[in-house]
Parts: sequence; structure tokens; C-alpha cells
Amino acid sequence: MRYDLTLKQLCQDNPGQLLYLLTGQRATASLGAEFANIRRRLPDLVLRLADQSIYHLEIQSTPLRKMPWRMLEYYALLHQRYPNDRIVQQVLYVGQRSPRHMAAQLTLPELQYHYTIVDLRSLDCRALLAGTSLGDALLALLCQLHDATAVVREVLRRIARLENRAREDALVHLINLMGLRPQLERLIKQEIEAMPITLNLQDNPFYREAFSEGQ
Repeated sequence: MRYDLTLKQLCQDNPGQLLYLLTGQRATASLGAEFANIRRRLPDLVLRLADQSIYHLEIQSTPLRKMPWRMLEYYALLHQRYPNDRIVQQVLYVGQRSPRHMAAQLTLPELQYHYTIVDLRSLDCRALLAGTSLGDALLALLCQLHDATAVVREVLRRIARLENRAREDALVHLINLMGLRPQLERLIKQEIEAMPITLNLQDNPFYREAFSEGQ
């Protein structure tokens, strides 16, 4: 889906405040992790944390019943690559539907395995806006919003301070994320159109679709 790449890029750019909210730690290194086997495996984010553990994050926008098996497969691959390190795994759920049908453990006669699921809507957007990372600010729109208009305006103010190309890239990320929070589309459109800068987004297909005349 269109927002998958945006979410992965924002997290891989290491929004520091989000990482701290999820783990209570800062990252010391980003660990490129791609596993070639019968099937190619590319985890969303793998970092080394300050306590030297390996942190693996998967981003999920829909409740997936088979998620524990996917996470277990990544755990096995990571453990083979880092056999002497503690591995911490989380799923960051960003969808609209409840993730209650997505289990966070496997309990079998021969195996007990678990990880944690964090619903992004359970995080206070103000904690992400307190930092300086634009990635954190964009992800704040997917969190618990106490004042949606104020948050959207703050995010757009930060985007407006960027140079032209960086500003357009950030706005495309913002528009893509609207697919996860459609209730914010009208507000974001109004605030973008009220900005005192010219935005060249007409070549973005989703922009044309979402903001087409008369919609």
C-alpha cells in the first residue's frame, strides 16, 4: 500500500523520540538486515540499542493472524546472525481496526514464544512533537490526538521551514499517511491550502485522487 514505504522510511530514518517511547532507549547503530534463503526476508527495522541488545520492529497496518509465525521466523534468522545478543521484538500497529485478533505469542507443546504489540494510537502525540525530528512529528498524526487541528498545524509549520525539495517530499509523506487516518483528510487539505507557500504536488497521483476538484 502507498503508506508502507513512507512508514518504513520514517522509522528507518530513526525518529529518536518514537524509538525512546517504544524501548526506553536510544539506538547506537542501525543494522542492515536482509536474509536470503528460499524466500527473501527484509525486516522493517533492526537496530542495536544502548544496552547492546538487538531491536527488531515490524510495522503492521492490518491485524494479521499469522503475525506470530512471521515474527518467529525473523527471530530465528536474527538469532543465527547475532547468537550472543538479546533480541527484542515489537510490532508497531498503525491501522484503524483493532489489533485484538493479532496474537503476540505462540504457545505450543514444544515452544513458547512472545513479543509485544504497540498500538500507535495508544501513544500521546505530544511526546513525539516534543522532539525536533520531522519523522516523529509526522508519526504523531497517527497517535492519540488531543487537538487534531493544533497537531496538523504544528506539523505543517515544521514542513514549511524546509527547503523546497525536502518540503515537497515531506508533504508527499504526509499525504500518503492520510490513508491510515482518513478522518484527517479534510482537515489536512484545508490547512495545506491555507499555507502561505506554493506547493507543487499536482504530479503526485494520490494528491490528484484525494484532492480532486469537487471531492
